[in-house]
Amino acid sequence: MNSLANMAEPEPKRTLQQSVRETWLSALGVISGAEESAKSAAQRVLESVGLGGSAEGKTVAGELVARVKRNRELIERRIDEGVKRAVARVRQPFVQEIATLKGRVEKLGRSVEDLKRRRTRSK
Repeated sequence: MNSLANMAEPEPKRTLQQSVRETWLSALGVISGAEESAKSAAQRVLESVGLGGSAEGKTVAGELVARVKRNRELIERRIDEGVKRAVARVRQPFVQEIATLKGRVEKLGRSVEDLKRRRTRSK
């Protein structure tokens, strides 16, 4: 029996770079949403204590917004550093494998050249 699920084409596999990028954009969205929520919450708190429209209230709100922004930037840096470390750990085996394969290819090239020289001399 063929169901619609079986007939659907399989999703293409995502590369590590695509997955990291999607996760990063998702995290940024969450952080930006939290920043907006913090601004709204601060405004409500200031209004509830009677400082909503005052100069002091605006100063406090500005300080809070600046602190939230600094924290967001710090979180973004930490996430970025973590992603870079994770990608480096994943890539390291590939780099080592490529170096090993390169050495083997060079060794095979030397062997081929040696065989060519031997055949040329034996003729």
